[in-house]
Amino acid sequence: MTNPNEEEFVAWLASEHDIHSSYDMNEGRTFTQTINGEEKTLHYTGGHIQHMGIFSTYSYLFSDNEEKEIQIKAVGIMNMLFNR
Repeated sequence: MTNPNEEEFVAWLASEHDIHSSYDMNEGRTFTQTINGEEKTLHYTGGHIQHMGIFSTYSYLFSDNEEKEIQIKAVGIMNMLFNR
């Protein structure tokens, strides 16, 4: 009950890692990241969210157009998220 949900994790990705999510009817959920004023598309390749009682773990794996992988991991407790 006190752990952040997936929507809150996606909002945290935007505030902490400048990774923004949008939804398109044809393509589904898409992610972009802005670095030094340049926006690049990220492809979601996998991840998980595990709720373990008083805390949750979150992990999203992305790849960019150059096949570079970006993995974001977090721990959520008391409606707050922290990098891990």
